[in-house]
Amino acid sequence: MVKRKKDDEDIKLHLKIKDNKDLEVISALLQDAIVPVLGIIFSPKKKAFSLILQRFRWEKTQETETKNFVF
Repeated sequence: MVKRKKDDEDIKLHLKIKDNKDLEVISALLQDAIVPVLGIIFSPKKKAFSLILQRFRWEKTQETETKNFVF
């Protein structure tokens, strides 16, 4: 978990999946994400798959909000 300032609501988050455990965590966090088709990119040269998406922060609670956590 990463801490941030309250006024940094639009911070872009870059995540990389390196193993199956990472994939489990990311897939759980992105379960209800909205992904436009144009936001899906595969680069054969870099052997990389990228998504641009918006997600709902279901884990955001009053307690986590007061502690300024980013998920």
